[in-house]
Amino acid sequence: MKQLGITIILGCSVKGVQSVNVCMSKISLFIGLIAFAIGGAGVLGYSLPLIPTIMILIGLFILAEAIRKLIR
Repeated sequence: MKQLGITIILGCSVKGVQSVNVCMSKISLFIGLIAFAIGGAGVLGYSLPLIPTIMILIGLFILAEAIRKLIR
């Protein structure tokens, strides 16, 4: 349940930063996604291993960056 609270706090801080038109760093987005994935899995009763989850998210960030460069 603690992870869900952290996720809500990070989400609210992201919305606050976006409301004043400040760019959000990729590291804060990455930390927020980790907290969201682990917190959401905990609420649903699943247990996500931390290291494989981080590796999957790193791969998704690399893939998203490559797709973004291809679209431009």
